[in-house]
Amino acid sequence: MGQAFTSGVDAVEDNREEEIETDPRKGNWITKHATWSGLSIVEVERLWLRFKQLGANRDGVLPEEAFQQPAISEDAFVRNILNRIPRDIENNSTTFLSFLGAMKWVDTSSREDKIKAAFGLFNHGKPIDEEILKKILKRVYPELAKNEVEVSRMASLMIKKIGETKKGIDFSSMYKY
Repeated sequence: MGQAFTSGVDAVEDNREEEIETDPRKGNWITKHATWSGLSIVEVERLWLRFKQLGANRDGVLPEEAFQQPAISEDAFVRNILNRIPRDIENNSTTFLSFLGAMKWVDTSSREDKIKAAFGLFNHGKPIDEEILKKILKRVYPELAKNEVEVSRMASLMIKKIGETKKGIDFSSMYKY
């Protein structure tokens, strides 16, 4: 999600591992995370369920093996998001605290920072050309994925309407739109 996302997560997470009990089997674990993050207990519980769906183990860690699951490894967008969340250097795993910090960043960041982050995910910060836009549209509108003519028409129309450069839609043109 780009520099804005990564630096935001790093700032939120600094020195928090020692302050928060990291064992999800402890009774007040969710409450401590909610207090630390400023998110509601319900929201932290929802994010914990999502984290477990990604493959977190009983220690509250998303191990390296989880990143090899087809749902993650074959989906460039999901893979790019998860690759932006800080990982433990020793075992290449992600803690729930890191994940929560990333989700808090998404919740509290400005619209501009979120759009910058999205552009960093979609095409490594380069303008989004018609081919990349077709891939995005197929993901957003799965019912159109088999209708290549309609997807091409939509992508072409969006490039003409939003894109200010011949290379496609860049951050500044999308942000103004």
